[in-house]
Amino acid sequence: MKSVSTELLITICASILLAACATSRAPLNTEQIANLLTTVPAETSSDRDATAKRFLRGGEPTIIALFQQVVPTGSGNDTAVRTALNGIAKYASRPGAENQRQTFENAALTALPRLASNEAKAFTIRQLEVAGGDTAVPALADLIKNPDLAQPAITVLQIIATPKATAAIHNALDVANAPKTNTAIIKALGELRNVASAQKIAPYAASGDRDLRFTALYALANIATSCSEAILYSALQSAGGYDQIEAKSLLALYQRRRAE
Repeated sequence: MKSVSTELLITICASILLAACATSRAPLNTEQIANLLTTVPAETSSDRDATAKRFLRGGEPTIIALFQQVVPTGSGNDTAVRTALNGIAKYASRPGAENQRQTFENAALTALPRLASNEAKAFTIRQLEVAGGDTAVPALADLIKNPDLAQPAITVLQIIATPKATAAIHNALDVANAPKTNTAIIKALGELRNVASAQKIAPYAASGDRDLRFTALYALANIATSCSEAILYSALQSAGGYDQIEAKSLLALYQRRRAE
């Protein structure tokens, strides 16, 4: 009887391990996670989804363990980990998979405060662009206070776009101190066309910070409440050069929105 080659034995053992991971709902151990990561990146979308399914069968502890392997750029090679997490987020967010989406969302929220670097935290936040929901809103709202994490947090809240998420962005305008953060908040509120925010945004249309001022003017034009008209005309009359061209464009946007 011919002996089985070492390579074939390894292939058989790996297949058995992957099959075990696919059927077990217990958290995956370090070795099982490492073995699954060798299948990343997948050659096909079906292979990617199969790997995501195996990770999800390990529950929140397995997903948390993956997030904890994300490191700052230059500190190690975590490409497979980041690719796997993004694939899991997409797979868990498919229609009819609410339980898996919640598993991923809860794991991300649990992992966030455990991560040492803002880069790893920002990556984790961005995965909620795909898999985030109202459960994530309080944590994301709190992260707006961190200048390094405000932008990704605001982006996710804008994508979630539920009344709770929109209110969280609206309320953040009261507490954010950095012009850059306020600019991001106002831009999001303008794109969401949140009528309730128009009055709070209006004072920023007179800001000495040009980016903040024109973002506020954009938001007011896009929300297009009647009280914004005078502010936009005033901005046009006081502007010169390129600023006047932009102010005209924003007034035209306001008029289009009012005509809708």
